[in-house]
Amino acid sequence: MRYASSKSPLLGLIILAVIVLMIFSVVITPYGQLYLAAAGSLVIAFLLWLWFGTYYELREEFLYCRSGIFTEKIPYDRITSLRLCRNHLSSM
Repeated sequence: MRYASSKSPLLGLIILAVIVLMIFSVVITPYGQLYLAAAGSLVIAFLLWLWFGTYYELREEFLYCRSGIFTEKIPYDRITSLRLCRNHLSSM
């Protein structure tokens, strides 16, 4: 079973602002420095992947956590307690 991660509106606003700034930087990059545009595009892709690619799955033997390129498999026998938390940055 897959569960989407809760997303903070403030964090979403920060990520959106960074993406807008990066798009602006990519658009105004001089022709001779296309490597900067490529790097900016990679940063944009990474941020979007983090925002839309964060979820949790309950699998047969472990809890699978994914946030962009970061993954973690937590066996159920290692989970000793659960605590409800409202901090969006404490997910992994």
